[in-house]
Amino acid sequence: MLPSEHYEKYKDVIDQAFNEVVKHPVNGYHTCYYGCIDKTGQWIRGFGNGPCYGGVMGLKGSVAIFNKVIQLPRVNEENQAIFYDYLANHSPWADAFISKDTDKVMKDGLMVLQTDMPANYIIGAAIATRFMWETSRMMDRFVLLAKAGVNRDLAYLLALIADGLEFTNKSVKVVLVRYMTFAHICHDANILYKNDIKNFFNKNIVRPAKHTFQENGTYDYIDNMWDGEGGKELVDYLDKYLNGSKQEVSGPFSKALRANTSFDKEDFIKCMVEHGDEIMKEIMS
Repeated sequence: MLPSEHYEKYKDVIDQAFNEVVKHPVNGYHTCYYGCIDKTGQWIRGFGNGPCYGGVMGLKGSVAIFNKVIQLPRVNEENQAIFYDYLANHSPWADAFISKDTDKVMKDGLMVLQTDMPANYIIGAAIATRFMWETSRMMDRFVLLAKAGVNRDLAYLLALIADGLEFTNKSVKVVLVRYMTFAHICHDANILYKNDIKNFFNKNIVRPAKHTFQENGTYDYIDNMWDGEGGKELVDYLDKYLNGSKQEVSGPFSKALRANTSFDKEDFIKCMVEHGDEIMKEIMS
């Protein structure tokens, strides 16, 4: 169901709950701060903080997720607005968001997500919002790339890779294990395979959860919903791409990534602007 249709179906209870919590004070840092209501407007997951979205596991009957925007002195609010606009209105996650007005979301500090889509898709979208405050370096790199003219979906994936590499400054394998568990590269454990990137860009959920979030909040398949490649190893694949200067490798990221792991350098931005269209054509071919 489209988010606008879902909202119209439950408009009264969603608006009532929104007005109840929009002024709810949130002080300091939180990994996430959220709650869920049922069709009667009752909070079946009370609005409050949590270490992750695991509090929805097994939750049944939710018609809306209310997710707080965590605004901190260290976080660039202009970048938050640009990143949120991408997520809610342009990204492969866009159909999860009822809240489309970026200015209103930033002013209110609150967003609403629908529940009548696969549970892994809805939670994947919710987790993606955490880059607005939890690991905002990824968000900042995304904005840098997008402003330089790089395709935004491509910029999103490249910013994920860069932040993951700089997060531990260790080998690729350690980075992947640490980063995927800590910062939730949730959309696909094999996202760097060409077909999976294509699925992501086309919003083609190869492995949807067996139920909508409304039916059951348990988000199975969250790590491979876009995955059409089966049992290939992401680590081996990334090793080849990230060491592209040391061995002959072909593929959509070989020119863009090179051996450079910093997304803030002028030469990297220049490289991406130069090769971005070529990379997109290869991915989508």
